[in-house]
Amino acid sequence: MFLTLTISGCANQDVVSDNTFPDQLDISETGLTVTEEQIQQDRNFLKSLHTLENNEYRIASGDKFNIYVYNESDLDTKGIIVKMDGTITCKLIGEIQVKDLSIPNATAEIEAALKKYIHYPKVSLIPYEMRSSSFTIMGKVTKPGFYYFDGSIRLADAIAKAEGLSVGVFDNNTIELADLQHSFVRRGDDILPIDFDALLRKGDALMNIPLINGDYIFIPSAMNQEVYVIGEVNKQGYFGFKPNMTAGRLLAHAEGVKNSAADEIVVIRGNLQHPRLYKLSRDEILTGTSRDFRLEPNDIVYVPKGILGQWNAILSEIVPTLEAAVTAFDIDREISVRVK
Repeated sequence: MFLTLTISGCANQDVVSDNTFPDQLDISETGLTVTEEQIQQDRNFLKSLHTLENNEYRIASGDKFNIYVYNESDLDTKGIIVKMDGTITCKLIGEIQVKDLSIPNATAEIEAALKKYIHYPKVSLIPYEMRSSSFTIMGKVTKPGFYYFDGSIRLADAIAKAEGLSVGVFDNNTIELADLQHSFVRRGDDILPIDFDALLRKGDALMNIPLINGDYIFIPSAMNQEVYVIGEVNKQGYFGFKPNMTAGRLLAHAEGVKNSAADEIVVIRGNLQHPRLYKLSRDEILTGTSRDFRLEPNDIVYVPKGILGQWNAILSEIVPTLEAAVTAFDIDREISVRVK
């Protein structure tokens, strides 16, 4: 699986070259430990996310309103929907353009149109379902999907809106299917440094950030045992993990590399917030001049086109493919279970 990325702490993290490939890695290895400075940078960044710009709401297509006209009950209208062209249809005055207007400005437009027929009209434009802000939550929640929200909503509330984390039954015991350690929130091109375990197990308010329009939440399965190969290979995606699986064997499962592939590849291991990276020579592995690299569950093998760049550039390429691969895996598994 994959995890959250620190915005400030990992961008310039060095890639570690390792040709000994021990069965057990030393987690205190130079350059791989998480520093107090990186942790504090993450916390300061999360604090900044709690301060949202107080922008006035703008009406969007799909928003729903009730309209009340003071002392003119026959002009009251319920269930008005803003159409795709941005208009609403009001009694007596017909079409009014309201898209991208604030609610007070849209109210003023309706009142101005009614002045042709009524002296000093007083209109109340009451929203009951707003569509300009939305988030997507996928993975191991009860009801994954696309959700609209009005005003503001926080991360924990968004998970609750999806009816919480998925659970299953194994050996007659109820178990949680969500892998909180590798869950993440993507905002634009950035992966936010959210600790889902601290949020949901410890109630850490710092992690309970307010969401903004377009946020993507992904909560992978704790039951998956896969490895991933991304980039310039003929068949990128996920493959079932097997003991003693190596980078070279995974490239073979991916039906080899493309002509555009660089020699230098990287294995990404662990939390994407503070990952361990291992730089390998593909040619040396495939020709047997270098010892192959032993993989672990959830490792990512990335085969770039050219020389490896900074970590943020690598992440921007691998995250969309990983999201698609894991989502497809979950769908395939659900279909398989139903068939059985």
